[in-house]
Amino acid sequence: MTLERYYLVRRDHREFIGPMGVDEFQQRLELMEFGLQDEVSGHCGPWVVLDHKEDLTKHYPQIVAVLGDSLSLSWREATGHARVISKQDSRRERRKPKPQKRIDPSDHKGFNEFIKEQKRKSQRMRVAAITIVVSAIAIAGFMVTRKDEIPSSAEYASLMTKSDPSEFLNLMGLKVIPYPQKYLKTPKHQAQWLPLFRMYAFYTTGAIDGVPQKLLRGDQPSTAPVDCSVENWKQRWRESSSQTIQFIQGKALPRNQWTKILSLDPNWVRRRAAKGWAKPRNYFEGCLMTASLAIKSLGTDPGMAADAKDGVSPEIFEMVSRRLQQQLEMISDGRVSTVFDKGNLLGVMSCLESAGTLQELEQCRVTSELALKPVIDEKSALGLLRLAVMQQAGALDPKVAALLAGSVSKIDVEDQMSRLDMTPEYRLVTYLSTGNAVDQSLSKVDQEFKDIKFR
Repeated sequence: MTLERYYLVRRDHREFIGPMGVDEFQQRLELMEFGLQDEVSGHCGPWVVLDHKEDLTKHYPQIVAVLGDSLSLSWREATGHARVISKQDSRRERRKPKPQKRIDPSDHKGFNEFIKEQKRKSQRMRVAAITIVVSAIAIAGFMVTRKDEIPSSAEYASLMTKSDPSEFLNLMGLKVIPYPQKYLKTPKHQAQWLPLFRMYAFYTTGAIDGVPQKLLRGDQPSTAPVDCSVENWKQRWRESSSQTIQFIQGKALPRNQWTKILSLDPNWVRRRAAKGWAKPRNYFEGCLMTASLAIKSLGTDPGMAADAKDGVSPEIFEMVSRRLQQQLEMISDGRVSTVFDKGNLLGVMSCLESAGTLQELEQCRVTSELALKPVIDEKSALGLLRLAVMQQAGALDPKVAALLAGSVSKIDVEDQMSRLDMTPEYRLVTYLSTGNAVDQSLSKVDQEFKDIKFR
């Protein structure tokens, strides 16, 4: 299978196009959405102007193959925006030296005036030289001061709150992302700028050139994905697609990066806002975002879609893409806008995670393979927990309380698939199943786990 690269085009240092594969790059180039004067970057590589053939060949040979003969001349020459000047035309006309006036040594007065004039010229030249040196030193000092100065992140932070991230991504890509070490060189600077770098990373490719994945990831459980870049998700799919398809079809419960992210409970993610994160709210939401970008890219790859021996098909990519979108919608809004396909495990999980009533929750359960029972039971118990938390106050609905009491044994302090910490959820189910009121149970959990928000 051909390893597809992922590219981003920067136009006039003001806007970005992409991420996109080579085929989409060629289509957009033909539609003149960008030109050879613009820059391209891919798979964490440097920004390269498209009409710089030597640099482009070194870093992005796939783009060179797409451009072909377009690189024979520079963009400026090909479009007439600059005139080609020959060596003969570029030679400067030599000025003939002006004849100097001869001084007669016998003319003592004229000779003395000539000497004085030469001394005055020499003095003026010395003053001018000193002035130039002092000015250069002052300018250099100013430039050093400006280079080390870290601007406030307030302007960028205000753009983060907008529903459309385009303006934030464009401004960050132009002024900040090319100089990551400047903004992240000390713990103080990291506290201010790291949330912005994380938003830029997970809204694009999940990686930033010059910023280690470890820094973007932050302090996470050992069971969390080590690398959530788009390229890493694509590579993991190629390695485990056949196992992942068995999981989707409900035939087995293999544990790999894709089955873990697809089984991740969005309500678990929603409850855990993390320090140092804004959008996404934590690392796990960021991983879902980049996984969604990766699967959309893989779905447009004819080589991947045609790999029938592993069961890979456009329908599979559609199922996975829909599941990831539903997880992100539940994290953001607490509800899902699309219909659930209960013919596969992904649809059943989304149904159980978003049911708003006990009747809806019961309709989500389907007859499943014995191997799937632990996951379905856990999702059902967590669904009951969510319905209980949705009650405003007072005693728990008797039917929900009875079902919760029978569900205590179906969840544990670790998630079935990803092995993430479920202790707060487990404690809350335990409190509710022993007859405690909803508000009283929530108060106990809030005191014990101050960073977890169930409401």
